[in-house]
Amino acid sequence: MNTIKKKLLLAAIGLMLGFAGSSHASVIPAINSWQSSSGYFGGNWTIGFQFSASQNLNVTALGTYDVNGLTAPTTVSLWNDTGTLLASAVVPVGGNVIGDFIYTNLSNTVSLTAGQLYRMGVGVSQANWLYQVNGINTSSDISYLQGAWSNGQDTFVTSLNGASNRYVSANFLSTNANVVPEPASLALLGMGLVGLAVAGRRKLVK
Repeated sequence: MNTIKKKLLLAAIGLMLGFAGSSHASVIPAINSWQSSSGYFGGNWTIGFQFSASQNLNVTALGTYDVNGLTAPTTVSLWNDTGTLLASAVVPVGGNVIGDFIYTNLSNTVSLTAGQLYRMGVGVSQANWLYQVNGINTSSDISYLQGAWSNGQDTFVTSLNGASNRYVSANFLSTNANVVPEPASLALLGMGLVGLAVAGRRKLVK
């Protein structure tokens, strides 16, 4: 085997071994926990929050606060900061519960851009929600900026509360859009390089 083919083979083996133990992109919630709050149920409002994305994200599911269980399907919406609807989904009773939230998957992921502002909201007529929330802990992918609300169900949350009154109602699951290729893709690349090296060797033998 000549030097070039040998280097190709070694590179392929290195790729497969180096990435064999790497993991897929994690799906994580935007809001994880908080220190204190006051609880509320229902109301003719849409309750949510304004946030900024710290990373490029792919939103895969929308969710609503579910500490006492949903009594009826509830709509969760995601907008950009000027009110353009990016995604809306109805969270069913008995959906996918993770922590204190219940989620429903989106049929198509929604891309969020690092540095941009967004808003979320839940039509809370049949849902639990929290106000005067302190010590909100989020993923490193977003920054919770302030509570947001509007009159009526499932309407853009136009009113912002500043830092004085933060809400917990809506949430979402996302993956970081800047992750490295999946291990399976890297393995295929490595196998392709091995194939090239073997084919080259056969030609040399002939």
